[in-house]
Amino acid sequence: MTFADIIGLLGYMALTGAFILCAALIPLSLLLHFRRPAGLEELSVWLAHAQSALLGLAVLSLGLLLQMGAYEYEAVFNAVENAMRPLERLGGLWSGQASSLLFFSFILSAAISLAVRLAEHLKPAYAKTILLALETTLLFFILPDVFFANPFVKLWMLPSGVIQSAVFPAEGAALLVSTDGQGMNPSLRHAAMLLHPPTLYLGLVGFFIPYAFQLAALLQGDDPAGWARPLYPITLAAWLFLTLGMFLGSWWAYTILGWGGYWGWDSVEIAGLVPWLLSFGLLHSMRMQLRGFSYQRWINWLTAAIVILTLFGILVTRSGILESVHAYASGAMGPVLTVLIGLHLAAWLFLTGYRRGQSPAGEKSASRAWEDRILRWFNLCLVVLVMVCLFGQTLPLTSQLFGAPALSFSAADYERWSAPFFLILLILTAFCPLAPLLDAQPERAKREVIVLALLSLPLPVMLLFRYPLGLAAAGGFWAAAFLLLSWLAYFLRAWLLPRLRGGKSAPGARLGVILIHLGLVLLALGVLGVESLSRSYEGQLAPGDTLELEGYAFTAGESSAYISDSGNVVFELPVMVASATGSRALLPAMIHYTKLGTLYARPALAPGWLQDVQVILEDTPEPPNPFFPLRVTFFPLINWIWVGGTLMAIGGLLGLAGRKSELRSTSK
Repeated sequence: MTFADIIGLLGYMALTGAFILCAALIPLSLLLHFRRPAGLEELSVWLAHAQSALLGLAVLSLGLLLQMGAYEYEAVFNAVENAMRPLERLGGLWSGQASSLLFFSFILSAAISLAVRLAEHLKPAYAKTILLALETTLLFFILPDVFFANPFVKLWMLPSGVIQSAVFPAEGAALLVSTDGQGMNPSLRHAAMLLHPPTLYLGLVGFFIPYAFQLAALLQGDDPAGWARPLYPITLAAWLFLTLGMFLGSWWAYTILGWGGYWGWDSVEIAGLVPWLLSFGLLHSMRMQLRGFSYQRWINWLTAAIVILTLFGILVTRSGILESVHAYASGAMGPVLTVLIGLHLAAWLFLTGYRRGQSPAGEKSASRAWEDRILRWFNLCLVVLVMVCLFGQTLPLTSQLFGAPALSFSAADYERWSAPFFLILLILTAFCPLAPLLDAQPERAKREVIVLALLSLPLPVMLLFRYPLGLAAAGGFWAAAFLLLSWLAYFLRAWLLPRLRGGKSAPGARLGVILIHLGLVLLALGVLGVESLSRSYEGQLAPGDTLELEGYAFTAGESSAYISDSGNVVFELPVMVASATGSRALLPAMIHYTKLGTLYARPALAPGWLQDVQVILEDTPEPPNPFFPLRVTFFPLINWIWVGGTLMAIGGLLGLAGRKSELRSTSK
């Protein structure tokens, strides 16, 4: 038995052991709802931690197999090849169906351990319900990984010549040990792929913790939103990871041709967008609840909606029911996840209906305060926007329910129907820092609103003269400028000026909120710039020729063709991009991946603060024709999207640090 055999067997046994513990914890936690034998609660908590340890061991085992290049394992053969660097091989933990299910199960199990530990400190009676809800969820992910898509199966050759995937060999089967692997899709070999799936998983799974506490509170007859204060940092951390995952995925899709650009309104992209949008409403609602306002229902609905729609998004990603360039291959996950979604929906509806009318005392009712009204409108607008996204996402399915042909929502349809609601959200967000002034000094607030609105006009007016901009896009730029000025004024008033005067400024959590909203401004400006100001040109270049576009000169050098270390055929055309501000050498390429039999265009980028220039080879010339067909695209303000995402992440970190210090001071 080789070292790889030992590691694979250890991983398989750890995964199987975790499955057995998960299957045992469900009836055990159910029993605890009716009886409480001595020591059984402590045993269930210990088993949950042991389950997480076993899944962690399984992930570690698979990671070692990937690094070793143990190609007799199917998951390793499909994910890595000899030419891949160690960091690239880490992507094999989530590039395939089986490996990503294992990694997701580990994160979910770790969340269960964290949730149970939190329950022990907050309210031990919640632990059994948390275990029942989350272990049931975990079972539906770990079961397919054990029986249908096990990441530790090997490749065997049967005497008949048929290749079989199995953990243990059939009689007479010979182990297939390749000297090299096939390797994952070349588009997945990207720096962002080392962070995008893990951060996305951490963010989505993080929202399962407040959801489980909500179910436990409903079952116990407690305030369903009573967990808001202690779990606000957990919810904010989940939002932070989800935000990082969204922006990393967007950056990856932008720099890799064939994935829909930075945003393509793909069904899988929408599966991540919907929980992210709702998380803004949840965080705002929790903040208002902590200040004594009545947001209990909003918190309940949004928490459940995020989890159920996350599961629906995973169904879309892993079942193949909707076409997507991001989706995994279809398999057994469709029926499994459909049952799981039905169970969660039924449990939440039953408990919510059972506790209907329950309202904790001491809350402020819906008030006439401007902040309260703005945030309720904000949440309503989010809900409508999410409904638009879900309608477009599911239209290929729902349109066939009555015998009609499959219809689809195009990117233009999404933009047409969602743009008004995004515009309303920008304006409502701009009014948030003005709300206290609107309550205390209405006349002064009106004057400030008018001044800010007027100061926001030069940007869209200037763009209207410079670009063929529509009125709707101009309105979007005005709203983004209004949002920017409003939050900059608040930043000066609430944080910077008090510090300069030596007085007390806003705490770190408040500064984090400001940075998140300023990052949102940059995101909005970047999206508006790309969507309304981008230009694309097609042309041809032969070595030595120059193509002039919009003040840029594109000069082609001598092309080259070679075979890479991994056996791929690479065609490269050096292009020098010169403008009034300087020059930059680009190297777009066409790559033929021989193992996969696919042709891939590697784009080249000349980044800039105001716009990026992208050059893509669309094909290779047929001899004796020397001309390379190419496409040149100008993306104004696109880097503001990544800067905005970074600023939002920094704001989230500051908010976490500030909230932890507030909780420590409160506990003292």
